[in-house]
Amino acid sequence: CVGNAWTQAVMVKLAAQIGESSIVPLSAISAYKQIGSSPNSGANIGDALECGEKVGILPLDTPENRQLFGAFVMPATGFRTPWPSGDWKAIAAQFGIRKRLLIRNVPELEQAGINGHPVVVGRSSHSICYLRPSKRNGRGELYVNSWGNWGFGAGGHAAGFGFDSAGMVAASARYAWAVVDVTIPNYVMEGLS
Repeated sequence: CVGNAWTQAVMVKLAAQIGESSIVPLSAISAYKQIGSSPNSGANIGDALECGEKVGILPLDTPENRQLFGAFVMPATGFRTPWPSGDWKAIAAQFGIRKRLLIRNVPELEQAGINGHPVVVGRSSHSICYLRPSKRNGRGELYVNSWGNWGFGAGGHAAGFGFDSAGMVAASARYAWAVVDVTIPNYVMEGLS
């Protein structure tokens, strides 16, 4: 779940920075393999986002991504899938976190969402990505979950949405991370020149 939440936050922020139609789907397992010790060991949110700053995430294994990145792709799941041969970290670095902020309370969490920053939280032994504050049956946060089919960020998710109530948000806000800025991938920069 931490790998999914981290990947979702990067995709949501990347969609906001370069446009939803320009992003590529990313591999959640390539995120989780860097921080988990086994398929079901779980992981720490802070470790994940630190790894996001130092290494990054590989693109999802799709025909379109193979055209752009060759063999430097990974599936969505499959912890035991080997890393691609060669310098896969050079591709992963194109999908990294440039800036993140530690969240310690509800006002900071809500402000991050108002500013358009996805927030990776841990709640009830699960990690999710908050997308924005919402008023649905009171104050809370709209989130995208790792369960169900979810697509591109910022409105393109097919399923997996949920709503955390004010009480769940308060519990989640004690230790969370806002993804403020992500790396702009080379294929985008090359298209601008």
